[in-house]
Amino acid sequence: MTPTTVIEIGRGALEITLLVSMPLFLVQRSFAEQLDLSNDEIKVLEGVNLDAGVRWVDSFLSADRLQAYCLYEAPSADVIRAASAATGMPVDAIVEVSSTRGAMDVLSA
Repeated sequence: MTPTTVIEIGRGALEITLLVSMPLFLVQRSFAEQLDLSNDEIKVLEGVNLDAGVRWVDSFLSADRLQAYCLYEAPSADVIRAASAATGMPVDAIVEVSSTRGAMDVLSA
């Protein structure tokens, strides 16, 4: 299933809801020191991302907290790179993925 973003236009009697498909990307990041972001720092990162058209979906940290693997919806990998540069977050690699499939999806299929 392709991820979608809901855009609502108008209020009252005339409302239009558009479902816009967004590509999904997995971003690998490496850090020199263990990653430990405060809630306020996370909110700033999310704000910059949203302003750039990037929506954070999920993140996974390595056990040593020196690498992160982050899943985003975005128009392109270049937009993710630009948003990351604006926040000072490193980017080692960006891979476009086709979909997510959780363990429960696999077991119920």
